[in-house]
Amino acid sequence: MNRGSDPFLFRQIQVLIVDDNQFVRKLIRSMLRQLGIQEIHEATDGLEAVEAIAARDCNLVLLDWRMPGFTGEEFLEMIRRSPEPRLQSLPVIVLSAFTSYSMVIRAASAGANAVVVKPLSITILGRRIEKVMREALGLYAPQPVHVPISAAPVTHDLGDLLATEKEDVDGGLEVYSI
Repeated sequence: MNRGSDPFLFRQIQVLIVDDNQFVRKLIRSMLRQLGIQEIHEATDGLEAVEAIAARDCNLVLLDWRMPGFTGEEFLEMIRRSPEPRLQSLPVIVLSAFTSYSMVIRAASAGANAVVVKPLSITILGRRIEKVMREALGLYAPQPVHVPISAAPVTHDLGDLLATEKEDVDGGLEVYSI
């Protein structure tokens, strides 16, 4: 678990992992367990995800963006247009290996709370989950983060939506919120 993270918060989270790749779902499940999250459900596409959130009381969705059939974008747009307030405000973190400026803008426009770049690290995923859940629960006021544009992998300002990681000269991880 990350230093400074809230183990009580993580134990309260009920996650739905939506990804068409079984290996990725298993990897994410393992990371979530290491963070202290025990209530974990899975879906292989957006349609299964709709059924899963109707049947379960999940309070966070980790959503692959590019899936065959019912995509992550379609799922996100659908829940944000739902007449159910719970679905309209359900925290969603988009996970994608195919991030571009336009993809991140589309995710934000569709209602994503955050975008995390694959391959995932437990550190980045844990920090982003904690931040998104604290904001959803009203426990966290976003702090401005200064990131030099020259150091950022994307050259446009995307607010505090995108999380990526980059090796620094000492081999440690730096987190960029762009």
